Amino acid sequence: MITQLAKDPAFPGTLKQAALLTLALSLVYLVLAAALVPALDAGPERIRQNATLADNLPPPSHSPQYLLWGIWQRFDTLWYRRVAERGYDTPETVVFYPLYPLVIRAAALLGLPTAPGAILIARCATFFLLWGLILLLRMDLDPGDARKALALLLAWPMSFILLGGYAEPFLMCFTVWAIWFARNHRWWPAALCCALACQSRAVGMVALAPLAWLAWRQKAFRPLPFLLALSAPFWFPLWLKLNALPLSSQVYPLYWRTSMAWPWTTLIDAFRFYSTDLAWFVSLNGAAMLLVFGVALARPLRADYFLYALGTLAFILTANARPPLHSYVRYVLPVFPAFASAARLLRHPLAFAAVWCGLFLVNLVLLYAFWDWFFLV
Repeated sequence: MITQLAKDPAFPGTLKQAALLTLALSLVYLVLAAALVPALDAGPERIRQNATLADNLPPPSHSPQYLLWGIWQRFDTLWYRRVAERGYDTPETVVFYPLYPLVIRAAALLGLPTAPGAILIARCATFFLLWGLILLLRMDLDPGDARKALALLLAWPMSFILLGGYAEPFLMCFTVWAIWFARNHRWWPAALCCALACQSRAVGMVALAPLAWLAWRQKAFRPLPFLLALSAPFWFPLWLKLNALPLSSQVYPLYWRTSMAWPWTTLIDAFRFYSTDLAWFVSLNGAAMLLVFGVALARPLRADYFLYALGTLAFILTANARPPLHSYVRYVLPVFPAFASAARLLRHPLAFAAVWCGLFLVNLVLLYAFWDWFFLV
């Protein structure tokens, strides 16, 4: 893999761009943390209702530790830390796929505590994600449109989780690299990245769709790499079974108010919630879904991107939560082809600036809600 990348003449430039962009994003969110700390006023009751390791959470402050990683200790971050520290000790933990907590645990064994480790590791994954995206987007777009696509993705509401302790950086990183390697006829690295995406989150299996399409188009079917990729979605469920633990599909209805359903059932239930006081919540997530998948499916740049977006839509709609469409603002973030298509559509600088500013403002509002313990994610 390294040899293949080193032969690319753009290797030094793209590596530097990704590193500088990751550092710039870290600095931006550090400044935002310092600015918003005085406004954080969540009471102990709200924190107790949402946290799983609330007893160890530091109070808001302007200390370097709190601004750099303490402020990010929220929601799923705490669950991933719990799995890293204790393993799958309770049934509800099995919905958190193992790759991210395994890396946190490995870092802890080397002396890095899980609180800063979870954030640092996620940002390392974000660096590799941005590097892969830069390489992939420049295969499809001119430099200006590629920059706009990245800017739109990083302004998207909930994109701040790429800097926090969530598994999305791992999921997106390995999906992007799987497609990049496949397009460059490197099937073993592509299969390995696909397998790692499957261990990041369940939706990682959707990466199989673009890989299968590319193999068919290139007439480059390789049985052993595809066996590796095709078997990967079964690794974690098999491990759970061998260890007498429940499957995620069994745990979601019991602990997470989510059940498996046909996609149209999820959509019908979402419409029913428009008569409740949660209509705004369903509208926000529904609008995110329509916007991202509408652009990705109506104006696809490539057939493999279309299949990836369609597979992701079908997959996330099978999870029927209460309230419906819960977290869809976050779930659509990995659909990077939508941002590439949007970059081509937003030709006029004023149109692009208006859309980018609108996305960034919503992202800022949700960032404050995230840091102040509102359950939006």
